[in-house]
Order: sequence, then C-alpha cells, then structure tokens
Amino acid sequence: MDPLIEASVAEGYRFLARMRTGGTGFDAPGAVLLAAWSGAALVGCGGLSVDPYLEDARVGRMRHVYVLTEHRRAGIGTALAKALLRRARGRFDVLRLRAADARAASFWEGHGFAARAEEGATHRRVG
Repeated sequence: MDPLIEASVAEGYRFLARMRTGGTGFDAPGAVLLAAWSGAALVGCGGLSVDPYLEDARVGRMRHVYVLTEHRRAGIGTALAKALLRRARGRFDVLRLRAADARAASFWEGHGFAARAEEGATHRRVG
C-alpha cells in the first residue's frame, strides 16, 4: 500500500494514510477492501463498510477509493466502484460517501450517487 499512500498524500488526499493507522472497520460483517492491480503493481483500492458516522447497520459507506494518477481514465475506478456496489447489494439499503473534490463528486454521481449535504457525507445512493 505504500506507493498508493505516498501518491495520494502528494495529491493532498489523507484518507489512505489514515487507513494505515487502523480502526477502519474493514474487519466487520459486510465490509471489504478491494485492490486493483496492473500486472504485479498495486494501482488502486476501494472499500465498503458500515457507515461509522451513523448508528445504522443498513447504511454502508464507500471508502478509500483511490487510483494512481497514471492509471486513471482506464476504467479501474469504475471497476472498483461496480465491484463495491455489487458487494453492497442486499447488505445495505443506503450508501454514503464523502467526495474529496469536484472530480470525485462527478465520478460518484455517474454511479448513481446524489449530492447531499449531510453530516459526515457529501453523497448518498439509495437501493
């Protein structure tokens, strides 16, 4: 994970660095952390867990989705998002996330998330 963490921090994103410190909830029921590879190189990741900002086990959270800059626009982020959405089906009624910037917001809106000003989240998807 070090190359992903270093690249994300260089871009100003701290969520992967925070993940390294633990307490992410990826060991809980319904949670998953996926990796994307190009050959032997780790080029992306993305996770799904119960939303830690709410006390409702039916609300999931898309988390820590990141793809190295040089591998973007190749479908890796979309593949991660679709895989996470498949995992969420039947487990969560609602999914929430916090988009780090306008580019991320646009990406998630393209996957059925709606912009919402909620405590702890910028976007929500029902169903």
